[in-house]
Amino acid sequence: MQINGSSIASNLMDALNNSVDDPVHHGTARLSRSQFSYSFRVSRGQKILRLHFYPASYEGFEGFHDLFVVESGHFILLSNFSASINSIALGVRSIVKEYYLNIGENEQLNLVFTSLSSSMYAFVNGIEIISMPPRVSYFDGDPGVVRVVGKSRVYVDSSTALEMVYRRNTLQRPVLLDGDIRDLFGMWGGEGSKAKRQSYTWRISVDVGFSYLVRLYFSPAFEVSESGDFVFEVSINNRVVDSYTDRWNEKNGMVLYRDYVVVIKGREHQGKRDLLICVSADGKVVDGQELLKEFEILKMSNFDNSLASPNPLSYPAIEDSIQVLGARTVIPSDSIALLALGCFVFYVTRRIRVSSDTIKVGIMPSARAQGLCRRFTLAEIRQATKGFSGENLIGKAGFGKVYKGLIDKERKAVAVKQLKPNARQGSREFLNEIEVLTRLRHDNLVSLVGYCNDNGEMIIVYELLGCGSVAKHLYKRSSNNADSFASSRASLTWKRRLDICIGAGRGLDYLHKHSLIHRDVNASNILLDGNFKAKVSDLGLVKHLSRSKLQSRVKTKVKGTHQYTDPSYATTGVLTQKSDVYSFGVFLLEVLSGRAAVDPSLGDNECNLVPWFRENISEGHLDRLVASDLLHEIPDDSLKIFLGIAERCLDGEPVRRPAMAQVVQQLEWQQETPGCPVPYWLQLEFWQQETSDDETGSTFV
Repeated sequence: MQINGSSIASNLMDALNNSVDDPVHHGTARLSRSQFSYSFRVSRGQKILRLHFYPASYEGFEGFHDLFVVESGHFILLSNFSASINSIALGVRSIVKEYYLNIGENEQLNLVFTSLSSSMYAFVNGIEIISMPPRVSYFDGDPGVVRVVGKSRVYVDSSTALEMVYRRNTLQRPVLLDGDIRDLFGMWGGEGSKAKRQSYTWRISVDVGFSYLVRLYFSPAFEVSESGDFVFEVSINNRVVDSYTDRWNEKNGMVLYRDYVVVIKGREHQGKRDLLICVSADGKVVDGQELLKEFEILKMSNFDNSLASPNPLSYPAIEDSIQVLGARTVIPSDSIALLALGCFVFYVTRRIRVSSDTIKVGIMPSARAQGLCRRFTLAEIRQATKGFSGENLIGKAGFGKVYKGLIDKERKAVAVKQLKPNARQGSREFLNEIEVLTRLRHDNLVSLVGYCNDNGEMIIVYELLGCGSVAKHLYKRSSNNADSFASSRASLTWKRRLDICIGAGRGLDYLHKHSLIHRDVNASNILLDGNFKAKVSDLGLVKHLSRSKLQSRVKTKVKGTHQYTDPSYATTGVLTQKSDVYSFGVFLLEVLSGRAAVDPSLGDNECNLVPWFRENISEGHLDRLVASDLLHEIPDDSLKIFLGIAERCLDGEPVRRPAMAQVVQQLEWQQETPGCPVPYWLQLEFWQQETSDDETGSTFV
């Protein structure tokens, strides 16, 4: 463990008050009126992170003046947080926050605590880090795919952080409240084993503006007596999200848990909404055995990579929070002053959130971006690339050149992109890419290592991806390396090409869900790591849509690679996320045919890929669109479905193109069930019907 920054360890002023039932000792805390951080070397995998706060007076730090931010990597765990306000609101002596993070290979777990002003302070009493068994991991799967409910899949991977907001063991008898055993959550309906239908409902208050992962753990001992006829149903917010009919018994067993995701929509000022979970079953149940053993509700990081909730601001909100915890508490009269402080916290929150949406254009990246990546000196870059030597050159284009480099005593290989001073990617694009890549992280986005802007240089350092660009494998043949090109092309089987399309689609879908448009999707900007996993790169031209204005399009100067550009965008200057979908459709054709979007070496009728594609589709010559090395590898039905997906992406009317999330789902369906028709719930018509959901309610994904 390493501690950085300016902070001190201080003792509790009144040790007699430290009588909290908590495994972490609260007699001391680390505090600072500026910023301090921890760095932990941990193994790869999912980690449980617990932060313990005991708000009180410490030596040199007066109580109830805490207001701070806690970050881990690019995630904001707490923002404008006051443990004091929360402890009074909840009627507790200490606060424990539990998070789940997925740590990659050779990564450290970093925690940064930042006070919001010199008159306030940041503090922590204890930090727990626990490795979680893979069998119960929230990041398990392919890659962490949460159960499909409704209209899209949700991927829980290293780009997502989780916070445990509620956990309940349902087999325990409900807590008595004022002599009423019903509690907030009720009990199993009916008369035990004699009832034909049993149902159980919970009502939990949660923050708006977040997605929540609901995990239900079923009792492995549950069995159905006699005939065994059984109907199982789960409803969330009065909507049936899962049902199952079968003969479940001890022999065939039951799944250990099921995962569901629900989005709780609403404006920030609305604070909280109720999340209702109902589990019901038809069947004759053996005495003493419950259907549900336990359930958990975990908040998922939002588009800003944040899990932060506002401090309680009003008495009703406080009362609701206390009821959810299953206890009533009288609020002390001196909390009024703290609630006034809460109004100040709300103002600071609003001000910070407004400013964080703006990409700073200047000589330096924003302070937050600087804190999340490394700034290299020009001397370090020259040493890493051997003075930008030709033998280290691995790529070049209109923006500049890319070199292979070795950093950290030649132990780590990186890709160094040196932009031309007069390149189309100028200083604005240079800073834009740094800001985007420090704010977002996904398995299918290239990872940023750092940057250099010494002496007017614009240099970005990325992770090195061993297999280069998709274009290199498809059609960028080197005259002195023909054998290597042939070998590379042969390694791109149909299954691998489909995997590449899905990976690239997931990366673009991730950008779209964060209200971003790539603007330069092409085969040269889709890179492959050593395992041929696709990663979207070159994010300098990314355009931001304003979520506060519910913006879905923006009028802007046309940029990007000409042969991939959406014709509607090129003629009107109106940019939407469907412009990326069009470019992705061109990419799909390249992957299938092994041809570039424009190939001047071919005749006039064949040099432009999209018109040539449409001509062959209309004439029924589908085999002409397939690369020669794939002709006998793709089943006819699979080919028709793939071409159908590409054709929808290339529709002349942007509104008729599918969303990127739908394209990914259709490709995944094709991968999992080759040749099977795409089901109705994955088709565009279904999605158009689903988009009419109430914007202020809850939607299911």
